[in-house]
Amino acid sequence: MAELESSRAAILYRFRAEFRSGWRSVAVSVLIIGLALGASLTAFAAARRAATVFQRFVEATKSEDILVTPLTPAATASLTTERLAAVRGVEAVSGVYGFLTFRQDGSQLNSATLVATDDQLFNTVGVPLVRSGRLPDISRPNEVFATQPALDELGIGVGETFSLLMLPEVNSSNVADLATDENKAKIARGEMGQKRMFTVVGVGLNTQSVAHPDRATLLFAKALYDETHAGPLFSGFLVRLVPGTDLTTFEIAAAALTPGEQLNFQTMASTRAATQRVLRPQVLALMTFGIVMAIAVLAAWAQLVARRDRLMVDDDRVLQTLGMSSNDRRIVEFARTAVIAISTAIVALCVAGIASNFMPIGEAFRIEPSRGFDFDALMLVGGAGVATVAIIAIGAIVARRSVDSTDQRVEPSTLSRSARRLVQSPALTTGVSNALDSSGGGTASPIRSTLIGATAGIVVVTLVTTFAVNLRTFVNDATAFGWGWDATVYLQNSAESQFYDDTRALGSILDADPAVRGWATADVLQGQINGRPQPIMGIGDMSSSVVSPTVTAGRAPNADNEVALGTRTARTVGASIGDTVKIGQGITENAFTVVGFVVLPGLSLNDADAATLGGGALLTLHSLATVFGVSNSEYIGAAILVDLVPGASTPGFVQRLHQKADAAGVSGDMNIVGPGLPPLSGNSIEPPEVTAYRHIIATPIALAAILAALTAATVGLALIASVRRRRRDFGTLQALGFTQRQVRATVAWHATTIAAVATVVGIPLGVIAGRQAWIAAAHQIGVAEKARVPWLFVVVALVVAIAAANFVAAFPARSTAMTSPAEALRDE
Repeated sequence: MAELESSRAAILYRFRAEFRSGWRSVAVSVLIIGLALGASLTAFAAARRAATVFQRFVEATKSEDILVTPLTPAATASLTTERLAAVRGVEAVSGVYGFLTFRQDGSQLNSATLVATDDQLFNTVGVPLVRSGRLPDISRPNEVFATQPALDELGIGVGETFSLLMLPEVNSSNVADLATDENKAKIARGEMGQKRMFTVVGVGLNTQSVAHPDRATLLFAKALYDETHAGPLFSGFLVRLVPGTDLTTFEIAAAALTPGEQLNFQTMASTRAATQRVLRPQVLALMTFGIVMAIAVLAAWAQLVARRDRLMVDDDRVLQTLGMSSNDRRIVEFARTAVIAISTAIVALCVAGIASNFMPIGEAFRIEPSRGFDFDALMLVGGAGVATVAIIAIGAIVARRSVDSTDQRVEPSTLSRSARRLVQSPALTTGVSNALDSSGGGTASPIRSTLIGATAGIVVVTLVTTFAVNLRTFVNDATAFGWGWDATVYLQNSAESQFYDDTRALGSILDADPAVRGWATADVLQGQINGRPQPIMGIGDMSSSVVSPTVTAGRAPNADNEVALGTRTARTVGASIGDTVKIGQGITENAFTVVGFVVLPGLSLNDADAATLGGGALLTLHSLATVFGVSNSEYIGAAILVDLVPGASTPGFVQRLHQKADAAGVSGDMNIVGPGLPPLSGNSIEPPEVTAYRHIIATPIALAAILAALTAATVGLALIASVRRRRRDFGTLQALGFTQRQVRATVAWHATTIAAVATVVGIPLGVIAGRQAWIAAAHQIGVAEKARVPWLFVVVALVVAIAAANFVAAFPARSTAMTSPAEALRDE
């Protein structure tokens, strides 16, 4: 009984000593580890939220599963909402018209303008996600719902009014007539069309703007259609199917409604795929953030446990002589670790709950239908539980190893001996020795774990920073996503008979401009490569200089039987340089030899035709015409690609081209896009994937900052504890003649040595790992696999690491230096 009471007393004494003597350290440790664990849990929960955001958006907005578009006048006349609604498997249908609008000054509105032909839009299908305001009243023709890019184009906000010039008489069959000078003048004078005032009642997202953030759209209710009967440039039907309905079966049934006529089917699959390409980088970034932070948390915890146990050596020895057994010690360790682990988990859950208001990130946050607080019990509670168990387990393992190695004597390190031989400075040699040489007894400190923890932290921070630098370089370099030229010119509203003459007139202007190095016409059409649907781009050399997208390997095609593939497409079809692939449309196919890999830019104004990063194929324009059965004598493409001489001003070139085109009598309107030029609505030069990567640049930067802070905090705590634990040694040195300045210098050299060793070893390893990580990512993205070394960061990191270590060490150094030898020796 007496032994039991003695054992209990030893346990209670040891447990109280843990928290009485070091409660501040415990509190700081709980706060640091809790914040880091909270960041990890937040990232995992946000990744899960981002991965499901599109499906939740579809459910919240009752998004259409398929867009049915009649391609012939007969099909347009015979296909109706009622007939489609009667098809088996259809849950809801809404008809929409796209129509042409102008501002008061006669300039055409770039935003897509869609009006419902029935009362189902905003109701049973295609319900926009409202971010501000409300949905239009379907009985009020003057109310409009807009996406944010449309409001940006108009320069207005929710609740404001604007005027538009509508032309009900203009439809797809006579829109080319607007290109005549006479009609342009009438529009500018307001002699054509109807001027109407509208009020923006809400702003948000519709299905089409999910995968295309720059899509500018104005949505009008059926009441406007009833009043104006706007002539359609585009007509279609948004169809939502009963869950489980087979799309192919529906398409066959819908096509049977217009026998002999053509219908186009654009399924949600394309939007879903495009959205997933945009969201995937964010999900991966969040998952990576969470995993790295979780590893860092456990590593930091192991280091803190090792330090704490080494500092309690003397107390344990005294208690062992008083009867505390090994089992008693394990009970104390388990209880202490459990208290800290549970407290840490509580802090982490609070952090994750608060942070959920700002999650997920990037494009996922833009389309998140339920912004605000979100407590994911599976990820948060489950993750906190796993972390708690891991913290307790690591605490027990590290504590046992720390105790077992307490009495081991370690010889001075090679670096420490070298410092003593080369420099006759007591402060330097003592500081280096304290940083690198372990010793048993009362002044024991976890030297190895401190150095390993600091080096590992530097490695990870450098890795993440190197990756972030290359990611930033990629998204800010237009050539990285295909722009091997400076400007793309689209001729719009040009009469079909005038298009060729207008293009040749522009070619003459470009040939005479000294700032133009070369130009070519191009087009992008949807075809098949080895039976797989892919966008295919054709470029025709119309000048003395070759214009080409960015080539990552091999070369661009210059013969009619050659092709260059996007790297992801090449992997999909299993083709390498030198192999042969089949390219065609339908059952007609031609053989082409792969001569290189390229990155194609998104040229087409048609979403279905636009290339994605690493996707598609490049042919000569003549080959493209052959593949698609277009008359070579008439086919010159839909865009003009212009390459300027180095140093030429792109905005200046655009201004000159507009002036000279007007003087030359070019009838069509020119829309010009390129790096450094204002983007056209719905046709940003950046693929959606690049926009997504741009939005996650902050993630690796935030990860690097948090890891740097965590590394600095854990190493700082270890440094402070080590200095304080050596107060007796410093007291002895002061008694032998050490001045306060030498004490401070000793601590400074201690801190400098740890920082220098960690950075000298960690930075090269981190740079190598970061470059390899980016090369692997670039390979998956489908862009050039080249990586930069952030030399500026390397230099700054070394200086900052040493400065930060000395800053942290300054506080215990001053306290130790101000302590008299007698007081230091008496306390010990």
